[in-house]
Amino acid sequence: PQTAFVEQGTFTETVSASGNLQPVASVSATPEVDGIVGEVLVSEGDAVAEGQTLFTLVNDELDKAVKQAAQGIEEARNGVAQAQNAVNDAYHAKSAGQQAAAEAQAQAQAAAAAASEAATAGGSADATAGQAAGSPASFDEASADSAIRSAELGLSNANLALQNAQSAYDEAVARAAKRTVTASIAGSVVAVNIEPGKALGVGWGGR
Repeated sequence: PQTAFVEQGTFTETVSASGNLQPVASVSATPEVDGIVGEVLVSEGDAVAEGQTLFTLVNDELDKAVKQAAQGIEEARNGVAQAQNAVNDAYHAKSAGQQAAAEAQAQAQAAAAAASEAATAGGSADATAGQAAGSPASFDEASADSAIRSAELGLSNANLALQNAQSAYDEAVARAAKRTVTASIAGSVVAVNIEPGKALGVGWGGR
């Protein structure tokens, strides 16, 4: 038998075939809002990461909605400020009324004391005049408390209106942000079926 030394080498085997490559999985980049294609930032065959921007849409109505919602917040803030001023004024009015009533009561008591002294020194006629001059002014505290409650209710409603305006603004901003279409998975772009200036609607499918 023939013999030979064993040597380490590399074994290479090549297999050739023809066909079409198919992706394991594909996802369509579907916009959630209507608009006109603005920028297309990828091309067929490009590798993209999850969350990478693929294209953008232009929709002036969404910009208008955001602007109007921002104005709504500003108006609601002004309403809160005015309502807060009304509450402050109601409390100040009650405090001023209580102070005025207390001062009137003190003046009446002082006048009564003076009249009493005058009556002792100068006769009953002076005493009668002093008692008439000493009638204190009245203060309707119940009405003041009612005004405070009404002002506080107005402030509560104004704060609720501000919360609603903020929610409307957040919703408008979130919807406007959907004009930027991103990749939902990492992979390669199989096909680009859009071009700048093309109108797209909700539900359009592109890979």
